[in-house]
Amino acid sequence: MYGEPADFPDPDELVFLSWYQGGEAARSGMTWRRGAGRVFYFSPGHAWYDIMQYKEYHTVVKNAVRWAAPPVQAPQQERGARAPVIEPIEPGGGMIQA
Repeated sequence: MYGEPADFPDPDELVFLSWYQGGEAARSGMTWRRGAGRVFYFSPGHAWYDIMQYKEYHTVVKNAVRWAAPPVQAPQQERGARAPVIEPIEPGGGMIQA
């Protein structure tokens, strides 16, 4: 079991706190902002319990990636340049051929 005290800097946000049968508790989800970057620490549990198969695990990871990713900025257009043509992608089936 991972427990406290753990040598982490104080987080900007405590997202998850895990607790165990013996009364122990450990910070298991934390965020930090460092300069222009963002860090998310996540300790969901032990591999023996196969936690990575649960949809909640995947939701946390997806949300963390979205939160930590830098914002997408539109490219600057040169004076007189045409805007790129964007065509919608329609859902379909079949194979992609190279």
